[in-house]
Amino acid sequence: MQDGEVGVGTRLGPYIITRQIGEGGAGTVFVANDSLHPSEKVAIKVMRPETEEIEEIHARFIREITVAQKLNDPHIVAYRDCGVEDGVLYFAMQYLPWGSLDSVLSHRQTLSWREVCECGIQICRGLDHFHELEILHRDLKPANIFLAEDGRLKIGDFGLARDIQSPMLTAAGTAVGTAHYLPPEQALGEPNIDQRADLYALGCNLFQCVAGYPPFDYADSPATTTLMEMMRRHIEDSPPRLCEITSTCPTDLSLLIERLLAKAPDERPASASEVIIRLQAILDEEHAPPFPSPAPNTDLGSAPPQCKTSSNESLIPAEAEECSLTERLHASATEPRPRSKKHLALIITLFVIIILVASVSALNY
Repeated sequence: MQDGEVGVGTRLGPYIITRQIGEGGAGTVFVANDSLHPSEKVAIKVMRPETEEIEEIHARFIREITVAQKLNDPHIVAYRDCGVEDGVLYFAMQYLPWGSLDSVLSHRQTLSWREVCECGIQICRGLDHFHELEILHRDLKPANIFLAEDGRLKIGDFGLARDIQSPMLTAAGTAVGTAHYLPPEQALGEPNIDQRADLYALGCNLFQCVAGYPPFDYADSPATTTLMEMMRRHIEDSPPRLCEITSTCPTDLSLLIERLLAKAPDERPASASEVIIRLQAILDEEHAPPFPSPAPNTDLGSAPPQCKTSSNESLIPAEAEECSLTERLHASATEPRPRSKKHLALIITLFVIIILVASVSALNY
């Protein structure tokens, strides 16, 4: 290893790197073989050499390792090891080859409402452990929710996670997080946020699973929407109501997501445990205790529309019930994508044009 460069074949402690799978602002992520346990692979995050001298990034990398060492829950990506090799700082985590919820949504766009409830329950179990330890994730998004072969969803990537009691690494008033999933208080850079910020981000994730896009990524929004504009929407705009987007979302699920996306933390559910109870009640076709009536929204009308449920889309086939949630999600994300009607129409149009051109050529000949 020369000048701290890490790549395929580099050995870090007992780990031998085989390929790169990701890169962020502070580190690069690789898959590596564990020489002490030949049948196992790990995901290794390595601090990039050009960022080692940046004090804030170095401190954040150390804090990520510290947070990972504290966490121990089946719904959180497991910490394995850390060390320094030839001046290169690294840490190893559980490797999950099935990818993330983001890869599923990129393929499918949406999930069935039952899958949304199941995903929400599993994510909340992980969040509940974070919050019991007074740790905030602060960057909950589909790309950070991973599919494990044991049937569980697992929360990963702790780059922005921090202990509520620990000092902030960024100045007050500085926003951190991913714009599409950013709680209003985080967008404003407020210093004293709590677990309800993660619950807002959860609401953004569940909204996307139902609608096919995050709550403020409007269908008519230009692709060049700026970071500042997206942050403004989280702070000021009311999210669309899912009942107005899809007819297959149960009313109780729509209302729960609406409450998770409340601007004021006090208007959101108080804990991940509470969200689990409400999601399980929806799955069991029971009614959770009613939420306080939402404030009238003059733009969308004073009464929320009632959602319909579609028996075709809400029921999971009997044979699918035998598979775990992550098996179903992984299988659906690896199936060939069906051709859309628009795509089929384009093919037919091109075929007709070819025939017409050939016919005209034959007549001219």
